[in-house]
Amino acid sequence: MKTCQSFMLERTNNHQCSDLIVQLMDNLNCGEKKQKTVEFLKSQLQLCVTQPERHRFDSNVLIFASLLFFISAHAYKFLRSYGCIILPHPNTIRKLCGYVNVDPSNENFLSYMKDKVPQLEDYERVVTLMLDEIHLKPYLDYKGGNVVGMAYDTAMLATTAHVFMVQGVVSSLKDVVNILPVNKMTADKLFDVTKNVVVGLEKLGFKVICIITDNNSINRRAISNFANPPQMSIVYPHPAEPTRPLFFLIDAVHIFKCIRNNWINLKNDGCTFVYPDFIERDNTNYASFSALRGLFESESHKLLKFGYGLSIKAVWPSNLERQNVKLVMQVFSGHIANSLLKLGPTNNLQNYEGTAKFIEIINKWWSIVNVKTPLKGLRSREEMQKPLTNNPSDERRNFLKQFLLWLDDWENMNLPGGTLTKETHSALKLTTYGLIELAEYCLSELNMSYLLPGKFQTDALEARFGLYRRLSGSQYHVSVRQIFEAEKKLRLSSSLQLSLKHGTSSKLTISKLNVDEEDYPLHNDCLETEHFKHINVSETDLKISDSDLAVLTYVAGYCCYSILRKLKCQNCSEFLVLDKKLACGKEHELITELDRGGLKYPQELPVMIVMYTYYLRTF
Repeated sequence: MKTCQSFMLERTNNHQCSDLIVQLMDNLNCGEKKQKTVEFLKSQLQLCVTQPERHRFDSNVLIFASLLFFISAHAYKFLRSYGCIILPHPNTIRKLCGYVNVDPSNENFLSYMKDKVPQLEDYERVVTLMLDEIHLKPYLDYKGGNVVGMAYDTAMLATTAHVFMVQGVVSSLKDVVNILPVNKMTADKLFDVTKNVVVGLEKLGFKVICIITDNNSINRRAISNFANPPQMSIVYPHPAEPTRPLFFLIDAVHIFKCIRNNWINLKNDGCTFVYPDFIERDNTNYASFSALRGLFESESHKLLKFGYGLSIKAVWPSNLERQNVKLVMQVFSGHIANSLLKLGPTNNLQNYEGTAKFIEIINKWWSIVNVKTPLKGLRSREEMQKPLTNNPSDERRNFLKQFLLWLDDWENMNLPGGTLTKETHSALKLTTYGLIELAEYCLSELNMSYLLPGKFQTDALEARFGLYRRLSGSQYHVSVRQIFEAEKKLRLSSSLQLSLKHGTSSKLTISKLNVDEEDYPLHNDCLETEHFKHINVSETDLKISDSDLAVLTYVAGYCCYSILRKLKCQNCSEFLVLDKKLACGKEHELITELDRGGLKYPQELPVMIVMYTYYLRTF
């Protein structure tokens, strides 16, 4: 206090004033969590008493400003003009970032990855190489002394860009290594570029074990050149070390969409697949897409639905909606297969049994190949969504082997119609067989404990294309310049990382919720049916079909689950939920068929309440 009083009497200059305030801020006992805030305020205070041409910014402030500028240049300029914070000029950020070697248009396309290798552990360098193309807007522009928009090997405007991206097999590494603008690509040219990328990555220290593309004919022909003579295979001699294998897979997501699209494109009655039974191969089954459309139409006017996940866009998709994998998942769902078996006889759905069996087969295959995290199967209580291993007793591995035999039998039927296209059938067979062999290689040669098949997809590359379009003003057709600038921003954001997380954040624990019985009137003596006497449901109101009653019971079970998750009360649980061994009525059939161990079987009272609420909707 005496220091402050003497300072006020002396009326010294701004620098002495700021020095005193900084000393006072150093004495603040604000804790480690807010120390960065204090440091930022101290730097801003020193900038306030300094001439603009003599500003010197802290490194953390420069990183923060660069990230904010690349996320939104307009927001950054607004924040500077508002005057509440002193930030470097945009030209300073551009000049600073110009020294960082992240330009994707650089002829030495692997220079960015070369700088990143020392930061990676050995296990993080085991990667897959993904290849896909993005359509461009043919556009030539001049900026910063260079002209961009031409194809890499011709004097014509680029119409597509082939993008190469690496993804870690056991790490979160996802980086674009090369962007190749082209006007017309041939298989031989694509093979040469792909081979150069693989060899270049190997020289840097990466270990490329697999190449993943979509089912485009050019991609297939290009990859087949890794063999001599060229031929399609799941494994090729590695171009960097011939004694090592280089696996080739076709994107499982692309195949998944092609199966549904092949089904819709069938020209026979009811868009019907003719396929062998999965268990008894001598029997022939029929899967009609018209059964799905009939199921949707029969429940479209209802509030309660057996096939609640099915939408009009899934059964009648437009050309653009056919590329949406979420709509495909609505078709190949276990809920829909169960709905077909339940409602097929009463609604006279065409080939409902064979359709349900076909959906279950494809759904199991998709559950296995779409596992991206090791704990997915535990969270969903689904055995088929656990990681893949080479254990002979592994259910997922055994199913994939049976799936291959089923595909062979389907191919040997030699039907003139009612089958998958030749390209889709071969891609499905190649990828399934490739995942089995890849799991064997990774677990035996690379000493992995398990394999995540979802890591061998091009989802990360498709997400990158989405970022390109969003950073270019949410345009679908972007130019070469926009792709290069968007990729540069993403690389800078990856290189300039802020330590935003506190060091003790991982030590936080969530205490157990203690519920006081007085806070909730549903405990003990309060759980009496007399509190629900105002709920009057007549016998006429209860005359609903067995299918609707089963759905109402399922909804009541979810309501009980939501209540018990918050209350955590044993008395409430005994009052609201039945023991599974006692749930044997028709109303519990839907829950029993969908239960994997976590669903609740409600008592009569919760079902009555849900039924009463459903009845009141008509008023």
